[in-house]
Amino acid sequence: MSCDGTHTNSPDGWKETKVGCVYKDYPQLASGGTPSAQTSSIRYVAGREDAAQFGPKLFALATHSGIYQEAIDTQEVVFIGDGAAWIWNLYDEYFPNAVEIVDSMHAKSHLYDVAKLAFGETEIETIGSWVSVVEPLLFDGDITAVVARIRGFAAQQSEVLDILEREARYFEKHAKRMQYKAFREKGYQIGSGVIESACKHVVG
Repeated sequence: MSCDGTHTNSPDGWKETKVGCVYKDYPQLASGGTPSAQTSSIRYVAGREDAAQFGPKLFALATHSGIYQEAIDTQEVVFIGDGAAWIWNLYDEYFPNAVEIVDSMHAKSHLYDVAKLAFGETEIETIGSWVSVVEPLLFDGDITAVVARIRGFAAQQSEVLDILEREARYFEKHAKRMQYKAFREKGYQIGSGVIESACKHVVG
C-alpha cells in the first residue's frame, strides 16, 4: 500500500487531498533475471482531511482488500511512502508489522539537494557527477556511506552546515526504509509510481 498528498482546487482555494492505494504485487522475473513486480487489483481512497481522519479510511480499505485478513501468516505487507512525517505516523499506528520503503526517487532527489547546496545550483555537471558516484551507494542500501559523504561536505560548507546536517539525519532516520538492494532481491517495488499516478489521474 502507499499514500501521498496532492493539492486540488475548489471554491475555498487550494487544499491538500490525501490519497491512498492498496494493491497486490506478484514478483516476476524480468529479462535480465532481476525480480520485478506486477501490480493488480488497485483500490483507492481519498479525502480533503487531516491525517487523523484519513488514517481510519486507509486502514478500512486495507482490511477490506484482504490485508491482515487473508493468509495472515504468510502475507507480505509492504508500505511505500515519501519522507512526509504524517505518512510514517499512519504506518506506525495502523501497519506496524509491514515492510517500510521510502520511495527511491524521493531519496535520490535528496542527493541532488545536497549536491546543489555543496556546489551551487549552477554547477550542473559537478552536481551530476557527485550524484552518479553516491547513487550506487544509496541503491545498495549503504546508507552509512551516503551519510559520510554528506557530512564530509558539512565540514567544508559552514554556511549551510545546518541544512546539510538535516539531510544527513534524513538518511539516518530512514536507513532501514532504504535497503533497496534487499528490497529488489525480494521483488518488492521501491518506487511510488502507483500512488503518484493515483494523485495525478484519479484525483487530480
